[in-house]
Order: sequence, then C-alpha cells, then structure tokens
Amino acid sequence: MFPNRLRTFLVLASVAFSGLLQAPVSAQNAKESSLSSGTAIVAQAVNPNYPVVNSGDWRSVNPQNIPWSQPVIVSDPFDGNYLAVLDRNYKDLAYGGRASVVSSWSRDTIRVFGFIGVQERCGFFLSCANNLVAARADYLEIKVGNQIFRIQGDGSGSFPVSPQLAVALATAPPVDALIRVTFDGYTHPVTSAIGTGTVRSWKVVYAKPAF
Repeated sequence: MFPNRLRTFLVLASVAFSGLLQAPVSAQNAKESSLSSGTAIVAQAVNPNYPVVNSGDWRSVNPQNIPWSQPVIVSDPFDGNYLAVLDRNYKDLAYGGRASVVSSWSRDTIRVFGFIGVQERCGFFLSCANNLVAARADYLEIKVGNQIFRIQGDGSGSFPVSPQLAVALATAPPVDALIRVTFDGYTHPVTSAIGTGTVRSWKVVYAKPAF
C-alpha cells in the first residue's frame, strides 16, 4: 500500500513541477506576443500606407521610381523609418552647365544634395557638358511667402528644422517656394524652386503632433 501511495505522490509532484517549469515560458510567450502586437500598432501609426523609399535611393544622380512631391516613409538603417517628402528640380546655371537639386524634408531635418555639371568649350560653336558631379550642401536659405530662413549645415548636407521653420512650412501658401543652396567648392549659390506638390505635402509632414 505504501509504495502505491508513494508512487502516486511522485507522479503528482512531477506533474506540478513540470507545470511550474512551463509557466515562465508561457509568460514569456505572452510577453513577446504583447510586444509584437504593440510594435505592429506603432508601425501602423508611423506608416499610414505611404510609399516606402530606401534612404539611399533618392540620393543619386538619376534616381528611379521615386514618388516625388508626396508624403513617403523613408527607411534608413540608422535613423529608422520617418515621414518625409522628397523633391527634385533641375536648374540651368547662369555661368553655364546644369544642376540637379534633390532634397528630403522631414520633421526634424532637411537634407539637400546637388549634382552639378559645368559646360566647357569643345570648339568655336559647341559646348560640352561634364557629367553631373555630386556636391555637398553647406548653407541653405528657404523663402516661404515673405519669410526667409537661413540655416548652416552640419557638413553632411543636413540642416536642422527649428520650431519656427516647421510652423512656416506647415502654413506655407500653396504656391512655389524657393531655396538657395551654397555647395561646397562652388562660388555661386544655386537658386531652385520647390513645386506646389512638395509645398502641399509640407502640411502633412510638419503638421502639429496631436497629444
């Protein structure tokens, strides 16, 4: 009789001990599930079905399939995903040649890159244009309505967005704006238009956050 009771006790103890071992695993699974669900909710809040663009795709001399002048989610391996509007404009230079000015407008930072080709004389009547060469933006001026903002860059083509500038961009009139960019190694700044599509998208990017 005693051995049978002992055997029953050992079986019950084994089952109970096994349950104790499995409880933390279940709790961990529940925690991971909760975190995963929370992450998905946050991701949906950050990305309201806007197109996703890799950060390096638009910063090239001839970017392909970029949704210009509309809100996008830029995917960056260091900065993560952020809302922005991308803009591109070609500009004939007064001293000959052509420039392509591309920019990214996000809540905290404006990024500007230039690709400049200067024409050289190939003969008496012909001019040859060099290939567009990447140029770093060092100084940025933005004209929105009657306001002008002047921003010194950080040496990488990035410019901080102040609260005052964010308000000006969010409330910009629906007409072309202007930027004037000073590129490293070039004496003359480049004045470039920002089209109405980008200006309208500023209202989305720089809308006052809801708390």
